[in-house]
Amino acid sequence: MDGKDGAPANQAGSILIVRLQTGEDAVACLQQVAQEYGLQTAVILSGIGMWQETELGFFQGPTAGDEIFRYPEPCELLALTGNLSRQEGGIHLHLHATLATPNGSALGGQCSKPPST
Repeated sequence: MDGKDGAPANQAGSILIVRLQTGEDAVACLQQVAQEYGLQTAVILSGIGMWQETELGFFQGPTAGDEIFRYPEPCELLALTGNLSRQEGGIHLHLHATLATPNGSALGGQCSKPPST
């Protein structure tokens, strides 16, 4: 991922477009962009591409917590949405993803492990 001084992170008005390179950690890159641009809050509206591995959580209620599902195989990222905020001095991302497996099955949930591209 390139930052302020080079493509592909570009700011147009209040819209920021970020493109990750193969092998980059999606969460770490988004946190870096937030730091570079001084973002306090943000909404992630869209994301597409490939993830090499991921863990998705399924919320089972406030007392049960999340059930975690691990997907080590490459999956196509069909949709990504969420938000970014500053909490306890750090940058926090709350992301939900819809993925497609190589056999065409769709998966979805809260991202519980930082995926790599």
